[in-house]
Amino acid sequence: MEVSVIIPTYKRPHMLARAIASVLNQTWQDFEILVIDDNDPASSHRHETEEFMQQYANEEKVKYIKRSQNGGGCAARNTGITNAKGNYIAFLDDDDEFKSDNLEKQLNNIKKNNLDVSVCESITIDEKGAVVSQKKYRDFSEYNSVFKYHVVKMLVGTQTFMIRKSWLEKVNGFSEVPTGHEYVLMDKLIMQGATVGVVLEPLVILHVHSEERITGSAKKIAGEKNIFRLKKRHFSKLTFSQRQLVRYRYYSILFETYAKLGRWGPFLYYLILAILVRPLFMLQRLVTRISKGM
Repeated sequence: MEVSVIIPTYKRPHMLARAIASVLNQTWQDFEILVIDDNDPASSHRHETEEFMQQYANEEKVKYIKRSQNGGGCAARNTGITNAKGNYIAFLDDDDEFKSDNLEKQLNNIKKNNLDVSVCESITIDEKGAVVSQKKYRDFSEYNSVFKYHVVKMLVGTQTFMIRKSWLEKVNGFSEVPTGHEYVLMDKLIMQGATVGVVLEPLVILHVHSEERITGSAKKIAGEKNIFRLKKRHFSKLTFSQRQLVRYRYYSILFETYAKLGRWGPFLYYLILAILVRPLFMLQRLVTRISKGM
């Protein structure tokens, strides 16, 4: 078995069909799909997911694994890693999808360049199909250190990773942290010597949903604060300008998020910090927004 694709699922079996279909339709066909049901066994969501998964009972590529209790995304992915038979492991969330050549191009990147980890670009779309954002790595080669790139720019998200199973076992899989699990995983891999390369092409489509936007904002604040705390541990290894970029990204995300929540006190606090870190850039950003508004 070449590749194992791990799909954790929780409370949304209605979205699983798209995710599973996107893997079954891959141009590279030597794979297995591990659907990890992280719903509480006594919940209606477990029952609904069991009913939904019956349609794949005769699909030999799809394996359905039910956890004995809800443990969260990290625990579900680690369950998948333990049960995976593939030499390489890819991850997909139950509401997202792979482009049809994802596995082929990621696997080719690893084998051609003798890598331990491959990361691809991604696009995020809303419910209407409009592109909300894109994650690109066009400046990846400008950094002489994958470690520094990850601290400053971040290699994310989990759905864009393909990793040798032996390396996931070496670092004991995902750490049980409240947020920032994907950052911590990549940090562990890089620090222990795993070789990492990128595919300069979006091979994953991430979906955002209207019901997630309000609750997601509070979670985003907690997540960003945790990641910033983790990054500060490595500040001594970064240049001054790189540290400022990390600070600016953190302050910028927080003041924008607080603005969406209407929390003007912390919004103003982080806005001022962003201006102090990159005054000219913030001025240009303000002018651009004003001009677009006009």
